[in-house]
Amino acid sequence: MVNAVFDIENTFNDSNIEPFVGLGVGMANLKWSEIVVAGSAAPYGGGSDTDLAYQAFAGLRVPLADNLDMSVKYRYMGTKGMDMVDRLGNSFDANYDVHDFGVGLTYYFGAKKNDEMAKKPQPIMTPEPKP
Repeated sequence: MVNAVFDIENTFNDSNIEPFVGLGVGMANLKWSEIVVAGSAAPYGGGSDTDLAYQAFAGLRVPLADNLDMSVKYRYMGTKGMDMVDRLGNSFDANYDVHDFGVGLTYYFGAKKNDEMAKKPQPIMTPEPKP
């Protein structure tokens, strides 16, 4: 998946809580096997297909410490119709849709992007003149 994320800053009146939204597009491989129809012992079929996938997500980042953030995120991911074949050779389209929620931790190595010291101009060293 290739994602584009938009951070929404200064939403909660000088709070460090930072919402974000994003979209993504990529490829997904859907594989299924040993699906059995109720009342039958024989598998219905199986197969796999790789096709276009897309996702949309939104969440919040909350600072826990200077270089540590926690995030909560909701994501929807889906695929367009994938071509599958049952054990009798009949083809059909299968779609994959998923809604999920996640919690994550992010550790920042070095200065955080909203670190006040990182925003200030840094001194420039000038070489001393030769005597």
